Amino acid sequence: MNYLLFFLLISVAILSQGCIEVCECPDLLDRLFWPAKNETLHTEGAGCVRNITCKTSYASTIVAFNFTDSEIPRPVDSNYAAGAISLNPEVQTGPNINIFQFFGMVCENNEWYITKYPHGVTFKTSTEEELVIGANGELDGKKSKINLFTCEPPS
Repeated sequence: MNYLLFFLLISVAILSQGCIEVCECPDLLDRLFWPAKNETLHTEGAGCVRNITCKTSYASTIVAFNFTDSEIPRPVDSNYAAGAISLNPEVQTGPNINIFQFFGMVCENNEWYITKYPHGVTFKTSTEEELVIGANGELDGKKSKINLFTCEPPS
């Protein structure tokens, strides 16, 4: 009986090694525009779970995407040449804020998306006026393919 139990435990241990979840998406830090990867605090968890934080000397984080790669409808007055950004200028994205979680970054179909827009989406109009939509959380849950993200220094 002890041999059977031992065999079952070994079998479960060996089979569970094949069940380790692997992230199908490319390295998210390849989308980091600035600063360099080694200047950003990051860790990788199981599957596609990440923890990414900008150092305390940075004032905001910007995640850029195009309306054409988003579930968010393009505002009628938006400039075609400009994409859209989701930013957080009021709160420092220092050691307390995991921007991966803050912007709801997820991996689907080998692409990275954001699903949260804590301060809405900022875009420019054809007259270069900067407007914000969705600052009340109404856009949360809509996916937008990440073009790049950056930690911005104070102005």
